[in-house]
Amino acid sequence: MRQRGCVAGLMRAESKFRRVKGYRHMPQLLKALDRLVLAKDIDQKRKIA
Repeated sequence: MRQRGCVAGLMRAESKFRRVKGYRHMPQLLKALDRLVLAKDIDQKRKIA
């Protein structure tokens, strides 16, 4: 239910978004964030195991 609310809010706000400087580098940013999240996830699994 929370996820639905977040998505609804983002979709509503999307019409007010403007282009961000450096938007062409967004794929690189997303890859870096994915690596960070995956590394964090792996570390947590190691602590549990």
